[in-house]
Amino acid sequence: MNDGLEAALPKGSGKPFEDELREKFGSQVRVDHGMVKFNESLISDMLNGKGNISATLGKGKYNPGLLEKIEDPELRDEVAGKSLTITEQWLTNRGRDHENPSKKKTTNNIPIWRADFDLIPAMWRKPDSVSKTPGLAHSLDITLDTLDGGFLFLGIDTLSRQPTTFRKQRNRQNNSDAR
Repeated sequence: MNDGLEAALPKGSGKPFEDELREKFGSQVRVDHGMVKFNESLISDMLNGKGNISATLGKGKYNPGLLEKIEDPELRDEVAGKSLTITEQWLTNRGRDHENPSKKKTTNNIPIWRADFDLIPAMWRKPDSVSKTPGLAHSLDITLDTLDGGFLFLGIDTLSRQPTTFRKQRNRQNNSDAR
């Protein structure tokens, strides 16, 4: 969608503008020789060993699509000031979990494709639903509907600012499967 998008920095914008872009988009934006470059395949690059060891996605306060769906005001404030950090190790482990059929297999879970991992930034920016994880104080469940009628599920620990789980399911029944 936006992969490879480039734009010239406004004349005289300088470091404060660059810092603001990084705060909004995290590791998905690079500033190089007066040009801003957007990398939508950041997650795939990490999975393929081409990217960084970790990546951050912009602070929650710049993601009104995320914040407007968090009903709990304390949790909303907690998420607003934080970025989401994704590590290569977490991605590698999630990939192995989904490649290994003996791990947490339920009838509702369906295989995750590498392209599904690239949707994590979209889930952070504009999810279809966000709810507080039942029984966990600092945890969110974020979902994004997929074109095949299923949905992607991303669990996030808001204190560590890291994902805890990622899976794809056929429907919203038994959403607690494989947590």
